[in-house]
Amino acid sequence: MDTQLACDKLAEKYHQKCYELDHGFNQGIQDLLDVSRTKAQAYSVGLSRIKTLVDLISMGYDVLYFDAHQYFFRNPLKYMYTRTTAHVVVSGTPKSGCSPQVPGPNGELPDEHHRLDIAFVRTTPATFRCIYNWLYWSMYTSHDVNDKPLDHHTFRNVMQECVTTLGMSVLSVGYLDPHAFPSECHTKCGCLHGQPVVAAADGSCPKEGMDQWVGYLLSCSGNAANLDGLMAKYSAMYSNAGINATL
Repeated sequence: MDTQLACDKLAEKYHQKCYELDHGFNQGIQDLLDVSRTKAQAYSVGLSRIKTLVDLISMGYDVLYFDAHQYFFRNPLKYMYTRTTAHVVVSGTPKSGCSPQVPGPNGELPDEHHRLDIAFVRTTPATFRCIYNWLYWSMYTSHDVNDKPLDHHTFRNVMQECVTTLGMSVLSVGYLDPHAFPSECHTKCGCLHGQPVVAAADGSCPKEGMDQWVGYLLSCSGNAANLDGLMAKYSAMYSNAGINATL
C-alpha cells in the first residue's frame, strides 16, 4: 500500500499512471505481494494489468511492464531495443531454467504456464489487437470468478492464436535470456553457459555471472520484508564486484 501511495504522490508531478487495484477483491490489502494469495485477487490484478497495456498500446506507446519483485542493475529498455526483436517479449517460463527459450519454427509457443514477470510490447496494430483479445478472453467467460483462467495461463493461448493467424512477421513472441534476467526461484547466482552458477563459500556470486545481469527476478521472496532484504543483498554484491555496467 505504501508503494501505491508513493506512486500516487509522484503522479501529481509527473502525471504518470499508477497501477490501480480497482477491484473489490483487493480491499484492505496492505502488502502488494498479498494480491496473489487467492485466485480472485490474482484474477482482478491480472485484468488491471491487461487493461493498462491496452490503454497505452492504443495510444502508440511501446510498453515495458514488470512486477515489483524485479530488481534492475542496468537499463532494461536499452536491452529490449538492442537485444530483442519480437513484437512481444516476456520472461521465460518456469521450466526454462537457464536455457534460453525460443518459439518453434512455425511460432509454436511453449505449452505451459507463462510467468509474465516482465513484458515488453512494441506497439503495432497487431499487438494492440492481440492484447485486446487477451483482455476479452480473460473477461468474457461463462464461469464464476473463482474458475476464470488467470492471465498467466490465458496469455499463451491468445498469443498462440495470434501468431498462427497473423503469421510471425506480423506478430511474434520472444523470451528473455535467463543469463541477463535470471530468476532467484531457480538459481541464487544467475546462469553461465546454460547452467546455474554456484555461489562462493561466503554466499557471494562470481563476477563472471553478474557481468551478464540486467535484472534479477525475486518472486520467491515470500513477503515484502524478505524482498527488501534480497534486493539489498544483490545490490551490494553487484556494487562490490565493481562491474562497469555499459548496457
